[in-house]
Amino acid sequence: MSEKKIDSTVSYKKPKHLIIDFRNVTFMDSSGIGLVMGRYRLLQGIAPKNTLEVKNVNRQTKKIMELTGLGRIADIKESDDEENK
Repeated sequence: MSEKKIDSTVSYKKPKHLIIDFRNVTFMDSSGIGLVMGRYRLLQGIAPKNTLEVKNVNRQTKKIMELTGLGRIADIKESDDEENK
C-alpha cells in the first residue's frame, strides 16, 4: 500500500492504533524509516494518545528501527504473536 493510500485511509478512519505490516519487506533504508515516522506524525496529529505498531519485521530491519529510535514511537514486533514490550 502506498503512503498516500495509508494517509488517506488514516485521515478518513482516524484509528487510535495503526498497524503497519512489514511481512514482505526484505530491505529497508531511510525511506522505510521516513514512512514509519510520517505515519506516526499523522496519527499524533489526529490525537496525541494514538499508537503505532510495526509487525512482521525481520531481525535486521528491527535492529535498524531500534538503532534509529523508532522503538520509542512504535511497538516493533518480529511476528504477530510477539508480546508487547
